Amino acid sequence: GVPTLALCSLNWADIFQHYCGGLPGAERIRAEILAAYNAADGFLQPAPAMAMPMLGNTQRIGPLGRIGHGERDRLAGRLGLGANTRLVMVSLGGLPMRLPLEDWPVDPQLHFIVPASCGVHRADMTALDDLGLSYLDAMCSCDALLTKLGYGHVTDAACNDIPVLYVERGDWPEEPVLRDWLQQHGRCLAIARTDLMRGAITEPLARLLAQPSRAKVMPSGVDQAVDALLAYLL
Repeated sequence: GVPTLALCSLNWADIFQHYCGGLPGAERIRAEILAAYNAADGFLQPAPAMAMPMLGNTQRIGPLGRIGHGERDRLAGRLGLGANTRLVMVSLGGLPMRLPLEDWPVDPQLHFIVPASCGVHRADMTALDDLGLSYLDAMCSCDALLTKLGYGHVTDAACNDIPVLYVERGDWPEEPVLRDWLQQHGRCLAIARTDLMRGAITEPLARLLAQPSRAKVMPSGVDQAVDALLAYLL
């Protein structure tokens, strides 16, 4: 047969159990998902990964992340920002909420990089699409990332030592694993959803940026995943 490798920081059997475990027929469906995972030759778990005790073929590997190129000073100069102005990228992809950015108070020491889809036109906000930078390089050019915790944001932030101000999702099973890992390897701080909605981020951002810089995490899982695949191809 054709060799099969799974690769993910989570598995959908456990996600399904979390949200649908009490529904009729849920146990049968979960068993089918687990059987499919266990039928693979291996399941690569890139850090940070949820525990998967029901799977007998797991192999933990390092984090999957990307190394970006920051141009913070150049970007600040292009935007005409003062030396003390902080650049903050706002990216809440996957979270079903719209921030009322047009109502946020103006802080002369803050400038936000926001998704173009927000449609907000303010002197202290610039659309990501107008920067001429990739998403990753734009993120690396900012002083902090304002987001919800998702795997890509967490590992990219740790691999580039980007401080993360995050709003808790609350009902996502993977979130505690991501949070604990980022607290260990990066810089992060939670912000209350009520404060986020009214744009009260100056004080929590100051506390976040007061945290000492951390050594950048190496995305070692990339090479480890490639080596695992090559073992089946060579």
